[in-house]
Amino acid sequence: MEKTLAIMGMVISTGAAGRNSNIRGTQNLRPALEPVCKEGQWDTVFVDDDMAGTAAQRHVQVKDRRAQAELALYESRKELRRLAGLLCTIQEDEKRRIALDLHDGLGQTLTLIKLSMENILHLAESKASEAVVESLREVVPRIKDALAEVHRVAMELRPPMLDDLGVLPTLSWFLREYESACAGVTVDKAINIAEQDVPGPLKITLFRIVQEATSNIVKHAGATRVRISLNRCDEVLHMLIEDNGCGFEPAKVACSDNTGRGLGLLSLKERTSHSGGIHQLDSAPGQGTRHQFWWPCEQAV
Repeated sequence: MEKTLAIMGMVISTGAAGRNSNIRGTQNLRPALEPVCKEGQWDTVFVDDDMAGTAAQRHVQVKDRRAQAELALYESRKELRRLAGLLCTIQEDEKRRIALDLHDGLGQTLTLIKLSMENILHLAESKASEAVVESLREVVPRIKDALAEVHRVAMELRPPMLDDLGVLPTLSWFLREYESACAGVTVDKAINIAEQDVPGPLKITLFRIVQEATSNIVKHAGATRVRISLNRCDEVLHMLIEDNGCGFEPAKVACSDNTGRGLGLLSLKERTSHSGGIHQLDSAPGQGTRHQFWWPCEQAV
């Protein structure tokens, strides 16, 4: 402090003469004093305009570099999200192709075999050949089982009605089948939107999310009631899936569970994120589980 006062006194006492001395002219000095720390001791010194300008330029450069880095990070995340969405689209296209191959190729072949076997069975019955009749009676049910399995695999890969009728009829069919297959589970469905309210690329996402969420409920929740609703308000599509099951602690599952429920939750999160939406999970032991999903979408024309 004594050093600072001495400098101040020198500047004040020199006046005009000080401009010709070794001390910098006061016209280049800021009127205010700035604190600095040297060897652990705080002191106060004058800062000239050249020093201040250099510091300001460096500060601006740092801000510019930071802004550029943040922009680059944003763009990379945007591109990653686009690529992830493209990957999902490619996967769905491949599933559609396999489902069509199963239905149109193997499915039709098995149907023809079944019809031929039934015809042979009819002819054999008329000739009273018990051995032939019995063999054919054993074969026909197996072919029917094979047809049912092909149908099941095709429906799981991609239900044809999703492309033929739309996502809302497909969800209604799926939930009826789900309730029928899961004894003791009641499904409350509230779909308050029209088919045109759902953007085309989002339709398969809605179906896959409902598929995954209901599968998790069967495997882990032990629920007796499931509620699913779909609503649209202005440019936001909202879906709710909740159950009255055993519930869980989301933080523990996210940190420790790499299989089962943990993978199911990760799938829900990634599908929502890749489609541009937001997923919120609420659950607690003994209090059931509640999933909410929001997607921004343009106004339907």
